[in-house]
Amino acid sequence: MLYPARSKLARLYSIAVAPHVTRRGIGPLLLAEAEAAAVRRRHRAMRLEVHEHNTRAIGRYEKSGYRLFGRLHRYYDDGGDALRFEKPLEGAKSPA
Repeated sequence: MLYPARSKLARLYSIAVAPHVTRRGIGPLLLAEAEAAAVRRRHRAMRLEVHEHNTRAIGRYEKSGYRLFGRLHRYYDDGGDALRFEKPLEGAKSPA
């Protein structure tokens, strides 16, 4: 997780599950905890980038309420584009 200074947007930098424990619901739990941590820090939304060919991750993010809002061309070392997703975080309060 990254929490840029003076921003209310948290950024999921990386999330990973060991191959021998995939498909056991660990990824969604890690994602939910990352979102909860961002809410505790009073961030109003979470953003992330994912490789355009990572269909499993894209499906997980969409199922978890993330919406596509942009694309970064040739973002990855293999020349692949990054898809940019964002999710508003419920429970996040605006500063008074």
